[in-house]
Amino acid sequence: QVQHIAQAIHTSRAQLYRSFAEQGSSVYAELREMRLQAARQHLERSVEPISTIAWRCGFSTPSTFSRVFRSRFGATPQEWRAERAGAPLL
Repeated sequence: QVQHIAQAIHTSRAQLYRSFAEQGSSVYAELREMRLQAARQHLERSVEPISTIAWRCGFSTPSTFSRVFRSRFGATPQEWRAERAGAPLL
């Protein structure tokens, strides 16, 4: 996937990695953040199962998605969705 990004912006993978490192970040950290933001929007705007959202946003398993999401947002995807909907947690 990184190779596709590099090709799309007409640079090498090595230069792409260097550019992110110069900014104090990494390609993978930025990709993870983009996936999490997309997942958060899906959780807020759809009723799709959390496992479907996890896979659609590029996470290898729903449990990995849940762990990474909780680490970033302080709540599991199920908790996040319930809080935004005003629904009680099951």
